[in-house]
Amino acid sequence: MKNNPMPYVLAIVILIAVVALLAVSFLFRASGYGNQAPNQNSNVNYLTISASGTVSNRSTEGIIDAMINGTGRTNEAAVQNISATLLQFNKTIYQYVNGNLSDISTNYFNVYKAYNSSNYTAMEDIEVTIPSINNVSAALGALSAIPNVYPSAISTQLTNNQISAMRVKALSLAMQNATEQARAVIGNGTITATNISVNNYYFYPYRYGLGAVPAASGAGGSYTTTVTIPPQFYGGTSQITESVTVVFSYRQG
Repeated sequence: MKNNPMPYVLAIVILIAVVALLAVSFLFRASGYGNQAPNQNSNVNYLTISASGTVSNRSTEGIIDAMINGTGRTNEAAVQNISATLLQFNKTIYQYVNGNLSDISTNYFNVYKAYNSSNYTAMEDIEVTIPSINNVSAALGALSAIPNVYPSAISTQLTNNQISAMRVKALSLAMQNATEQARAVIGNGTITATNISVNNYYFYPYRYGLGAVPAASGAGGSYTTTVTIPPQFYGGTSQITESVTVVFSYRQG
C-alpha cells in the first residue's frame, strides 16, 4: 500500500501561509502603522465665526440731477427751445466737469402735448457727475440761474479707487474682528483660519445736506436789501462694510 502525500503537501502550504502572515504583520508594525491611534486628529476642534469691518471716508464726487424743459406751439418749436436751453446748460456746466462732457448723460428725453393746452413741452432729465465735491455748490447755483433748468436731486459717490482701498481695509478689520472673537471663545492656544468666506459688501451713503437762506429785507421799510446766498452742499461721508465667515481650527489638551 502506497503512502498518500496529500496531507504532507497541505501541511506545507499551511505552514508557508502562516509564515507569510507573520512576516506581513512584522513589517506592518515595524513601519509604525500598528502604533497609530484610530484617529490622530480626534483632538482638533473647529469654530465658525462671522464678523464685519466698516470703513468711512469722504466722498469726492457729486452727482447733480437736473430737469430741463422747453415749450412751443408745435413739436418742433418745443424741441428748438429746449435745445437752446441745453446749449446754455452745457456751456455753464463745462467748467465744473473739467471740460469732460462724458460726465454728462441723459436719463430720458420726452416731447408731449400738454393736457388741455395747445402747447407742446419737451423735457430732458440730465445727470452730471462733478469730479470735485468742492465744486458742487457753485455748479448748483450756476445751473439754478438758467431759465427752465431745475436741479432736482444731488447725491455723492466714492470713486472706484476709493472703493477698492476701503474694501481692502474693511476686509482686514473684519478678519481682525473674527480672530478676536475666536480668541475670546477659545482662550490661549494656537488657532488657524482654515476656511474664509467673503460675503457681499455693503455701501452706506449718508444723506447730503442742502441749505438755502431766503432773501433778507431791511428793517423799518425805509429800504430793501436783497442778499443772494449760494446753496450750500455738504457731502458728508460714506461707509463700506465687509463681512466674512471664518472657520478656525484649534486643539484641546
